[in-house]
Amino acid sequence: MNSFKDAVYTYAGFAVSAALTVILLFMTPYTGSWDYKIEPGPVIVQILGNDRQIFLDSPNHSAALVCQSGGAVWFTMLLPLICSLPFLPLLSAELKGNYRLKLSRERSSKDYWNRTFFRSTLSGACAATAGYLIFCAAIYCVLPRNSDFPDRATLVEGSREWLRGRLELGGFLNGLFSTQNEYVFILNQTINVFLYSAAVSAFCLLLYLIFMNKYRALGIPVMLFYLADRITDELAFSLHRWAWPLNPKYLVFQTETALSEFPGVGPGWYFAIIAIPVLLFYFAGGALFKRRVTN
Repeated sequence: MNSFKDAVYTYAGFAVSAALTVILLFMTPYTGSWDYKIEPGPVIVQILGNDRQIFLDSPNHSAALVCQSGGAVWFTMLLPLICSLPFLPLLSAELKGNYRLKLSRERSSKDYWNRTFFRSTLSGACAATAGYLIFCAAIYCVLPRNSDFPDRATLVEGSREWLRGRLELGGFLNGLFSTQNEYVFILNQTINVFLYSAAVSAFCLLLYLIFMNKYRALGIPVMLFYLADRITDELAFSLHRWAWPLNPKYLVFQTETALSEFPGVGPGWYFAIIAIPVLLFYFAGGALFKRRVTN
């Protein structure tokens, strides 16, 4: 019976997290400065309130670019909540209740920790990634693809207006395979979201083990992410572009921009940037977890 309830809580948390991700991404401000025909507003408002033909006027409105610029401050700020919902309520109840029964079924506290760590990080990362993929699929059903635009700027027949050529897609995988394929670009973005969300999940897990309070484990990272976004945005606008890698939305959605100010540091370093803190969270959390379950 407990296993069934645990599964219900986990799947319910996963579904809520994925749905919240989709909602927050659709509420991303859509920059109207790209085209004076479109006023600034959330993505969902622009899609529902404008004719599709308007989006064909500029590749800046292509689906790939909208999927890349989906890092609104509200999504990155609430990412700790999104990543924690699939595991934190259940883990909190477990460590305050029947964890000794769970521990007795494992060979050691280390095995118990490994199962807890990977279940937590993967469930949080998968929930956020699932929401992002749903958002991308919806965007590609509505907005034009980058490949719908000409290779280079062309004069629109019968007018004096120029139609801009398609944008060059960045992305580590696009550069690695020397391709402008949009599916490869979205795959690259999806991997970034998954890895970053896994790191956020591990961070929230560590904070919970420190405070043994799920509200602090959620509130502290939300506040830190918001302050990091605001402060680094102000520094970047003041031409201190070295602050970009500290900005959550740039780090997860626009990796190339975040690392562009550091010569020799390419997007491939993103994996190291994520792996190092995750390993630190794993070992620090393991030591704390052992103390919690053996006392």
